[in-house]
Amino acid sequence: MQLASFLNANLQHDRAVTELSSIKNLAVELAGRSGALGLHEVNQSAKNIESEINQILTERGLTRSTIEAIHEEVSQLKQSLEEIQTAKLPAAPAPRETKFRQYGQLVYLEETTSTDQQELITQIGYFGYQVNSFHTMEELKESINNSLPTAVLMDVVFSNGELRDAAFIHDLQDSLPAHVPLIFISEYDDLSSRLQAVRSGGVAYFTKPVDVVSLIDALDRASGSHPIEPYRVLLVEDSKFQAKLYAQVLIKAGMQVNIITDPMTILEALAEFNPDLVLLDMYMPDCTGMELAQVIRQNETFVSVPIVYLSSETDKDKQLEAMSFGGDDFLAKPIQPHHLITAVTSRVERYRKLRSFMTRDGLTGLFNHTTIKERLEQEISRARRHNITISFAMLDLDQFKKINDTYGHPTGDRVLRSLSRLLKQRLRRTDIIGRYGGEEFAIILTETDAETARKVLDELRRGFANINQVSGSRRFKTTFSCGVAEFPAYSSAAAITDAADHALYLSKLQGRNRVEIAPPPPSEYNEL
Repeated sequence: MQLASFLNANLQHDRAVTELSSIKNLAVELAGRSGALGLHEVNQSAKNIESEINQILTERGLTRSTIEAIHEEVSQLKQSLEEIQTAKLPAAPAPRETKFRQYGQLVYLEETTSTDQQELITQIGYFGYQVNSFHTMEELKESINNSLPTAVLMDVVFSNGELRDAAFIHDLQDSLPAHVPLIFISEYDDLSSRLQAVRSGGVAYFTKPVDVVSLIDALDRASGSHPIEPYRVLLVEDSKFQAKLYAQVLIKAGMQVNIITDPMTILEALAEFNPDLVLLDMYMPDCTGMELAQVIRQNETFVSVPIVYLSSETDKDKQLEAMSFGGDDFLAKPIQPHHLITAVTSRVERYRKLRSFMTRDGLTGLFNHTTIKERLEQEISRARRHNITISFAMLDLDQFKKINDTYGHPTGDRVLRSLSRLLKQRLRRTDIIGRYGGEEFAIILTETDAETARKVLDELRRGFANINQVSGSRRFKTTFSCGVAEFPAYSSAAAITDAADHALYLSKLQGRNRVEIAPPPPSEYNEL
């Protein structure tokens, strides 16, 4: 009996030592990962467990007190991990636009109160910039102290190749912060005048009559009115703990992250989140990362989205095999935070650049015909899942052929750009704008009913009708007509497109330069 008890005790001791060695290895790995990710409490607890086990194995032996010490450290580690597991990820920053109409700020410094200058102020206002006028340096300085301008416009006069207002401009430059640009407007278009403008610190120079669209381009660059949208990363990882760790790293870098721990929900997540990159674990319970990559690649909408594997797999052959099944890169765990950020950033930047060539119209920079149709399908699917209303609008420039015939196609292109610029300036970032073809545009107004959309677009219509279009020394005005339809009244992309197009036809039929709403369809229409 004594021998049996002795052997049993030794067997239990050996098992305990083996298990402690395994726990120690896990603690070492956890300490390394948590330290790299800046999780200091987890890192310290893991190191404490490693230290306790080392002492047991080399010095103190396995006793009740050593077991209690390890138990206390494990309890503390468990609490830290639970706090991470239940911690709410930081919400992605909401778009700045909460209204349909947003204003940049512009200070306009005028020398006289001429009719042309007042008209220019009005024209700039149509594109969403607030314009303030000043006659003296004292007025300008007082205003700058209260509110920093986006830019300063100055109507300047040159005489015999010299800037008449040189002393005034020098004083102005001393009053302006370095990042506030000075833009000159003048009647002269000779090289000497332009050189004087450059030497006086002007970043842009416009001759009269001013091409307002080009001026707005310069103001947009100065104001940064179109900031880069945060990168959207879809993280597919069955371990909630690891998913939280990597998501926190990316979120701190300014990215939006959507975590999926159940790979079987990836199709819904792709449609809902529309990611710039998929970060994919290789080994998951229900399917492998390679299988999931092939599923993603079978969807035409996401065939070009970068897929990056994130796995502890170290076998190079298996890594290469995984990349042959639709993957673009392979990152081995554990990975340093800056390596993860760099890898994701470089892939997304390249993807967005290539994507823009495929999805954007070269003239206007808006989504092209194919892309706006795809986005409409996606937005209707999203609206259906969340039971929300969206509106779809079709816009068409009135008598555009006559503009091309009268003023030439380059002028027609500038008119198209002026309308696209107005739409981008005055609509929300959440709204989706595309050039449907020729002089026709399409807009998806998210979470907006038809009547609200009509009011917004009618305000845009009135503003656009007052914009001076320029062709050489000639000026003219033009208008657009618009038709609006609403989901869920029209419950498919084809139905809502047809309805908006018919409403556009009605607005043309009733005299142009107006916005019409498609009437509700017969009850059986959406059942077909």
